[in-house]
This record gives sequence, C-alpha cells and structure tokens, in this order.
Amino acid sequence: MSTSLANEIVYKTPSEYDSIMIVSDGNVLYARKGAYGGWVVSRKLEKVDLALWCPRRDVVDVNIDDLSIEVVKKFIEELKKYNIAPPSARKVTYYYKPIKATIVKATDKYTVIDFAPEATELTAEATHLYWKRHYSRRHRCYGQLCNASERERAELVAKMFGLDAYEACLGSGVFEVRIKIVTNAKDLEPFLKPKAPAEPEVQEVQEEVEEEEQKPKVQIEIKPKELEVELTPTPPTPAPALTAVKPKAELVKIYLLAMRLPSKYLLQEIEVNKTTEVRKWGKEVIEAASRLEGIRRTAYTKIERIFAHVEEYGTWIAITEEAVKEAKELSSWIREELGKEPVKKALEVKGVDVDKVYSVKAVTIYLEPEDAKELLNVATRHLSEDIEELAKKIAEAEKEQDKKALKRLNEDLAYKKALLESFRKFLSQI
Repeated sequence: MSTSLANEIVYKTPSEYDSIMIVSDGNVLYARKGAYGGWVVSRKLEKVDLALWCPRRDVVDVNIDDLSIEVVKKFIEELKKYNIAPPSARKVTYYYKPIKATIVKATDKYTVIDFAPEATELTAEATHLYWKRHYSRRHRCYGQLCNASERERAELVAKMFGLDAYEACLGSGVFEVRIKIVTNAKDLEPFLKPKAPAEPEVQEVQEEVEEEEQKPKVQIEIKPKELEVELTPTPPTPAPALTAVKPKAELVKIYLLAMRLPSKYLLQEIEVNKTTEVRKWGKEVIEAASRLEGIRRTAYTKIERIFAHVEEYGTWIAITEEAVKEAKELSSWIREELGKEPVKKALEVKGVDVDKVYSVKAVTIYLEPEDAKELLNVATRHLSEDIEELAKKIAEAEKEQDKKALKRLNEDLAYKKALLESFRKFLSQI
C-alpha cells in the first residue's frame, strides 16, 4: 500500500460523510464540525500547510471477480484456504476542493479553523472490500462474519498482504469489516507538491564597487624582516553537518489503568501442615470479607463502563479525560468504603495500610500511531465480543423472563456500545 501523502489523505477520508482533511507538518489530520461553529482538530496546530474539503462521493457496487487489483486476487485465494466467504466490493470516488484554512483558536487540546473553498475540483478513487452484518432488536446477528473468531481470522489474513481490516459502524446495529485500498490519487499529487521558493533578487553592486574605489588607500608599513613573526595558520573549524530530520507523526495519548483492589482472600487464615495448606474463614471476618467482595465487584462494574480491557496486553485502556476523572473518584470511593467497619478493623488486624496499598489511577502514555492503532484494534475487537456475549445473555434472560437481569444487562450493553463507538471514532482519527 502506498505511503504517499496523497494516498494517506484518501485512505483517511471518511466514506460516509463530509469531511475536511488537514495537513500540518506532514501529518494528515481529520477536522470535525464544531458544536459552536467552525471546524475542530483534536490537537494543537501551529500552522495548516494545506487542506482539502470532501463534500461528496460516488459509491458503485462492483463484482469482486472483476477487480484487476493483483493483491485482491491473492487475498481472495488465501481466504478460501480458511473457509472464509469472499467480501463484497464497491468503488468509491471522492471529490475534493482545495480550501484556504485559517486558524481561529488554538489550545493545548484542540484547534478551531475556518475555511474558504476554491472552485477547483480534484478526484480520487478507492476500493472497499467489506463484509456486512447487522443485529436485530433481539441482538441476533445476520450477515457475514458474525462469529468474532472468524472476523479475527479475516483480519489476520488481510495483514498477510499488507492490508488493514477495520470495523466500521454504520449505525442502527449495522457493521462492516472493511478493507480500504486507494487505487488512484494522482489528481491530488500536483496540489500537494510544495511550491518552489522564489529566487532571490539579483542586486546591482556597481555602486558599492565605485564607493569602495573612492575610499583612501591604507598604507602598509614594511617592517624589518627580523621583527616578523611567522604564525601557523589555524585551520577553520568545520561547521557541524546538518542532518535532515524527517517530520514525525504526532504521538497518540492513551490512558492505562493502574489499579489494585482489595480481595476477600486477604482475610483468610492459612494453616500449613506437613503436606497440605488449609485455608479457613474466621467467624469474625465473614461480614468484612463479603463487604470486600462487594467493593471489588462495584469497582469493576464502574471501570468496565469507561475503560476497555485488552487481555493480550494485560491492561485496561481509555481515551477520554472522563476516564481519568472516573478513576480518581473511584479511588476515593474505595478508600472511603475501606475505612468503614467492619472492614477497617479486619484490615488493621492484618496490618494493611489502605492509603499505601489500594488505589485506582489513570496513567498517561504516548504511543507511536502504528502502536496505538494495534492496541486500539485489539480493544475494539474485545468490546465487540463483549457486546455479542451480552446479546446472548439478554436473549436468555428474555426467555426466562428475568426482568431484574434484563435491566442490568441492557444497561451494560448500552455502556459497551457507547464505549465501542467512542473507540472507533478515536481510531479513525489517528
């Protein structure tokens, strides 16, 4: 897949709605419509090198067998080995207008721009390979790649050929596993070429020469030879070599969850015999142990609503400032609950310093864009699987007419869907 700037702009251009693509210091960024006017980029910009507005696009379904893209043919053949149904295909033509963008406001977190489009129209083309599926009101899946493991397999096969498969949410329970291939971006390339700097003006120097000739001549004093001192000339210090530094894509900010929660097993008594280890619960700690388990379950319920668990990386991640605030509030709540009886007394007996041991905190990290994409893709896949699992549980609860469970499961489902949508939007802007 080409890494040219023109191809990157087309690849990142949304295929379903109007968009403005900004180029700043070699980075291709997406500007969204601001709630209070103007267009907003989710980071601070010092300047806008160039910008393109994509107000419309034409979409035409095509037969995948008619595509002449060599990598697609090889990809389809490889899918057959894994018994994966071939994707559908469509051709998308994007229509761009160059725009003159002006920075209206810039903060550490975002930049507001205004723009004026030109009359010139540029076109580019891409091909979508896609598997579509949708969920009914009862959360049953219809279409292609309904099985999460099958979707993962298709994504891995795509990577074998340098193709990126990603999840696209089309609203109302409709999703696509999509691969976007830029096929023609030549129309954009002349617009993206930097303008040659103007040649410096040649200045007349004749007057300076004449002025120099009119200056009085300096008399040179000739000294006796014995007074002359021969100095060894010092070679000039070479100027340091200038190394061209390639502009680097801006790092992506993500929050990791640093969390340690209390467990009821802390209060168990352990007796070690010669060959066995016996764990016992004392009557005096039964109530405290139950309370500890309740605190732990509540904490996880709150965390799951705003953080995504990425099992492969052994961590929870978030992308919003709200997650930082939620983690801080949750940490305060846990310490407050641990300071209540009978938990407080039970922990004191064990010599536990609550303030030093238990906390919940969102830690900021910055990743390279490719690393961030990999992490977020795994997170979105797990969130999709969680949604599928919740849908099955809801179906079972409906069958058993368990209203209490239904209420809780539907709440969890709503939070998971909102979290998945926010992750997808964030991923699309990297």
